Amino acid sequence: MGILDDWYERAAATPRRIVLADDDPRAHEAAARLRNDGLAEPVVIGRDLASLADAAHPEADELVAELAAVTDGPWAGRPLDIDDPLTIATALVKSGWADGAVAGATRPTGDVIRAGIRVLDVAPDVSIVSSSFFFVLPDGRPLVYGDCGVLPDPTADQLAAVAISSAATFAQLAGEEPADGADGADVGLMQRQASLQVQRKTCDMGGGGASGASGGACSAPLEAALLWCRSSPFL
Repeated sequence: MGILDDWYERAAATPRRIVLADDDPRAHEAAARLRNDGLAEPVVIGRDLASLADAAHPEADELVAELAAVTDGPWAGRPLDIDDPLTIATALVKSGWADGAVAGATRPTGDVIRAGIRVLDVAPDVSIVSSSFFFVLPDGRPLVYGDCGVLPDPTADQLAAVAISSAATFAQLAGEEPADGADGADVGLMQRQASLQVQRKTCDMGGGGASGASGGACSAPLEAALLWCRSSPFL
């Protein structure tokens, strides 16, 4: 069984409610396929749900009210748009009404990331926000590729954090530990820089997650799971 077949089987066994934040023909088509194949219960913001109030979920209303009332910190002076589909989608996930959300078909990466940070926050063991692409090659091999969307010029510490997060994503989605598939001068330099930091972290990839701690050595070649390319800042 290939990795995509495994995903479909697992999704069909327990269909989850997934919010699509883009009222776009591509989202409509994706929602139809997900519903027809029994893989998820899709909800398209703007078509199936016009506003947060339509969800009739008090926990989401309370969450948004609390976030809108924040007047200090990094969001000071930046009002929360409660009618923004990204706000609605992330609030519904954070409050438990939805199991996940998909966004970015019609919005810049920066908008999606800011909504995620502001409403969902980041995991306790994540020190830097990064992104990664997950590919399934024609021969069935999985590949994770990060970071090409968030950090244009990472430091060695950031590079190590991206490697750990990308490897954790790979392990969670692929169900296996990452292997070294990188080559080239720039990637080799990146690996050497990252490995200096990764050596000081302890990683448990067996459960599909990663946790950092001082001292010890990494149980998987995390720095080798990362490919890096330069891009422009999103902020």
